[in-house]
Amino acid sequence: MKKVVFLALAIILFAGNVLAQTPQSTERNRDRGPVNREQRMKMRLERLNQQLNLNDEQKKKVEALFNDEEAQMSKLREQQSDNREQNRAAFEKMRTERNAKMKEILTPEQFSKYTEMNKNMGPRPGGMGNGQQGN
Repeated sequence: MKKVVFLALAIILFAGNVLAQTPQSTERNRDRGPVNREQRMKMRLERLNQQLNLNDEQKKKVEALFNDEEAQMSKLREQQSDNREQNRAAFEKMRTERNAKMKEILTPEQFSKYTEMNKNMGPRPGGMGNGQQGN
């Protein structure tokens, strides 16, 4: 009898979990699929535009900066050594250069928001973010 009650309780809990997922979230995840380079760039630019309200000239400059950065990242990934500190220093240098260029493109108010957005990203689990080692 205890086994039947336990099994019924487990089924109810499992069903509640399944029903908690909204169709919208499951459809969104299913439709997303693998993200390619162009999609990633578009998403980054859209996010910045939403947060910073970029004008057309700024959009073009930021897009060019992102494209250049993506090419540099690919090159750095190919040349990565076994020395983690050396790799980290190369990526940190690239991040510093990007921030300097963004400061030239954005207004002071926009750059302040941009800096705050980057602080909020924090380290990524299982990897690195903002130059910090992940958990």
